[in-house]
Amino acid sequence: MITYVFSLLGLTYISLMIMAYPHAKNGQSIVVAGPWWCLYKNSYKESVGNLCNFGRVILGLDLILLAFIYL
Repeated sequence: MITYVFSLLGLTYISLMIMAYPHAKNGQSIVVAGPWWCLYKNSYKESVGNLCNFGRVILGLDLILLAFIYL
């Protein structure tokens, strides 16, 4: 069950990354294409701020679940 929740959160995280990527500032597209995209809120235009915040929450939940699975 936890593995399914982990997978669902991961897919949601990737979907948010895909939605936020077109809003990257000029010259920042390489920086925001990585797995830690939500930590670079300053590399996006102002309209993506809520996506970055939601991405941070999902990333935190994913990391907690990952630790729970492996411990």
